[in-house]
Amino acid sequence: MDWDWGHLLTGFNGRINRARYWGGAIAFGVGAVILQFLLMWIVGFRITMIIALLFLYPAYALLVKRGNDRDRPAVIAQAFIGVAALSNIIQAVVGPSVMVDPPLLVSAFNLLLGVFALYILVDYG
Repeated sequence: MDWDWGHLLTGFNGRINRARYWGGAIAFGVGAVILQFLLMWIVGFRITMIIALLFLYPAYALLVKRGNDRDRPAVIAQAFIGVAALSNIIQAVVGPSVMVDPPLLVSAFNLLLGVFALYILVDYG
């Protein structure tokens, strides 16, 4: 199996099978989490949440290609990435206190994101 990481994480055309989707998602996810922990120590919580928005682009590329393989419209991936982006922005505005005592708005967006992520897991995976 030939892995073109550039196209896998940046291109929006084509299809990817389940194995390539999960391989790319796990590799990218582990790398993103490690990088976010390092960034949090270096630049702080709020800047890390803003930088985390950049990680949504490769996630969107993976979702669109997997959605193409499953004959799902791109609007599903767009909505998921939109909710994730809003969640990150709200957490960046609220600040580190969001981890200890989250406001209702943060909890609502995280609940919506969790339900959406469960749908993506079941339908795309």
